[in-house]
Amino acid sequence: MSFLKYSEKGVKGSMNEIGVFICNHNKADYVVECVEKVVNQTVKNLDIYVVDNASTDESVLKLQERFKNTITVIQNPENIGGSGGFNTGIKKAEELGYQYIMLLDNDAMLEENAIECLYEYLKLHEDVGFCGAETLNMHYPEIYQDFGGRLDFDSFYMRGIMARSRKLEIPVAMEADYVASCALLCRMEAVKAAGGMPEENFIYWDDVEMCTRCRMAGYKVVVLSTAKAYHDISGAGPQNLFLAYYANRNRYRFYTKYLPKERLDAFYDSVTYELFSKLYGCPPKKLIPTMMTRWNAWDDFAHGITGKATDGKIGTFMRENSLLRQKLTKWKTIFIYMPKHDAVDYQTLNAVLDYFSRINNCLEITVAFSPEGYSLDSFDALFRLCEHVTKVCENILPWYYIDSYRNWIGDEQDYFYFTAFDKALEQFRAMYRPYFEERKRELRDDAES
Repeated sequence: MSFLKYSEKGVKGSMNEIGVFICNHNKADYVVECVEKVVNQTVKNLDIYVVDNASTDESVLKLQERFKNTITVIQNPENIGGSGGFNTGIKKAEELGYQYIMLLDNDAMLEENAIECLYEYLKLHEDVGFCGAETLNMHYPEIYQDFGGRLDFDSFYMRGIMARSRKLEIPVAMEADYVASCALLCRMEAVKAAGGMPEENFIYWDDVEMCTRCRMAGYKVVVLSTAKAYHDISGAGPQNLFLAYYANRNRYRFYTKYLPKERLDAFYDSVTYELFSKLYGCPPKKLIPTMMTRWNAWDDFAHGITGKATDGKIGTFMRENSLLRQKLTKWKTIFIYMPKHDAVDYQTLNAVLDYFSRINNCLEITVAFSPEGYSLDSFDALFRLCEHVTKVCENILPWYYIDSYRNWIGDEQDYFYFTAFDKALEQFRAMYRPYFEERKRELRDDAES
């Protein structure tokens, strides 16, 4: 670790109470703009640090040229991820005696009064350990990324509160299970109580765990609508296999660690079904890199592998090239039979119609509650909606089953492949169960220590 500048402000006993730590890796233009937003904050009793994770672009050079000696750049010799980068900042803030630490992503841009709003709130509410800004989509600034988040102990995910909703126009302070570390002001004593960030995550779910441990230590976690951050989330989506690997591997670790003991069997059954059904659907769609990345995330979790993924664990995204996709480009007329009409069935229909129209917007589609009364021979293809193709038990060819995940049964081989799912899932679960038992013992001992 090296320092390009050692701020004389940043010493123990400094009058400045807030240390702002921005984690950066290879986002030169964004990090300069991010620092600029911090420099222009209405609150001035702060010092600015950029923790650079071995960037190979011009990040450090541009920071030097623009800000000279008004900020401190801490250079890590290797990329240790957001978890390690922020922990570098946390350790430095503790060493220098800051009362508050602001954690900030390099692609999160603060409104000029954001830190002041967070700072004043923490000063007034001593029972609050962490206070985060509401996070808005940088490219659609009226829309939330989230307004804090909650842990979903039924589906074993995290859920952004008000995600993709229009932003609030009134002042709201709300307790949450977690607030993303892209714009989070923390009371240093609460960070110490939480034990900092879990560096073994490398990235993703590290802030969720730190917030969880903060609440376990007796502090509240709050999000403020008066403090605003605009975050670049354009890279999120199914094509981001980097996200798919780390978010899933660390999600499995988190719930194994913190779920009530009596929920762990249900968790194992749920996540193995969810994962294996996704893996099983990948080969027919020619999504092999996606399949291997998700499988590697699970396999690394199961074997206790943490930190930065080794080479080859995260694939390069390839678009779907299934036989169905190829046929859709040639078909002109399609009939869809919808045997059930519950809300979930309409969700399936919506997903299927959206997929069909994106592949071929010249298709003529008929949706019916019954095939009776229609001249079925006049259609190029006949589809029947189903909950999931792995649940079918009747061969209805030449009709095609299709579900909301773009899985379809298009021939006899597909039928036998998908009806063998339950047996394959049973073998998958049996293979990984001993490793899961090991992770339970390891992670729960860690959580309780």
